[in-house]
Amino acid sequence: MSEKIKLLFSLLINSKLHTFPKHGTLKNLVTSRHGIYVIYGKNKKPLYVGRTIYNIGGLQNRLYSHLTNGSTFSNNYLNNKVINLRKNAKFQLIVVNSLRVRAYLEAYAIGVLCPTYIGYGKRIKNK
Repeated sequence: MSEKIKLLFSLLINSKLHTFPKHGTLKNLVTSRHGIYVIYGKNKKPLYVGRTIYNIGGLQNRLYSHLTNGSTFSNNYLNNKVINLRKNAKFQLIVVNSLRVRAYLEAYAIGVLCPTYIGYGKRIKNK
């Protein structure tokens, strides 16, 4: 399984880098199938790694929820930083049909791209 996840991760980070489109045109750019995505800020700094789970509309709806402040990422992170995804961010994605593989790939991508999500690199004080 791990080799498959590493291969999919390589496909993800080497996939086309997209800018967030103008209002109403995301559906022309992004599939409604399920998968994994990475949102980058300036200088291609990873801001968020996400996956679709069961929602109707797959990647299209998930990215739209980030654009419209309908996700915890946009509400908790973007609003605090006043980041406009259409102006300041880009994303990559790949379709992954298996829910289980999506979960593994998301965890792996977070560990590689955004280790502070899981506490890696963050100093923990001993009491």
